[in-house]
Amino acid sequence: MLFRSDQNLSSNVDKTDDNNYKIQVDSKNYIISKMSSLLYSNNSYNGLLLFNESKKQLFYVTDEIKNYSSDYTPHDDIWYSAAAKNSMGTIINNFKFMPSNLNFGMDQQDNSFFVYRRLTKFTNKFNGVIFLNVKWKIMNDILDILKTEDESDILITDLKGNISYNPYGTNVRSEERRVGKEC
Repeated sequence: MLFRSDQNLSSNVDKTDDNNYKIQVDSKNYIISKMSSLLYSNNSYNGLLLFNESKKQLFYVTDEIKNYSSDYTPHDDIWYSAAAKNSMGTIINNFKFMPSNLNFGMDQQDNSFFVYRRLTKFTNKFNGVIFLNVKWKIMNDILDILKTEDESDILITDLKGNISYNPYGTNVRSEERRVGKEC
């Protein structure tokens, strides 16, 4: 992934609060530019978010928004506590998980899910988090491989059995979902 392989990204994050204003601006622009490049080079994402814990900085990029926020303190937010505890995870159709003051993929509720990864330094100290708002269509090829019979359908559900993604558009009743779970 770009965030782990780009050596300049980490050094630019470190320079975002430099005493020299030009260095600050150049560093922030570099980060936003790299995030934008990743977004536009891969048609599977609706948006990207990078939070730097040590500097309390939030960078986020969508098709409509490219922004930076400083002095961001998410300590009471659900997304922050989950990312601080878990190294990586997936959140399906739970938009309460995202920062409330961002319009980060909110118009994509039925068409996307979130993947996050905790960022750590070599000491394994929590340093931040990366979020991707991923389009469900990335799963279509995988689901097509798993669908072995024309009469069958594959659905992705949450833990309560609610359909999170139905690429085939079939109307499945809750009784049928329960039967499928018991098999």
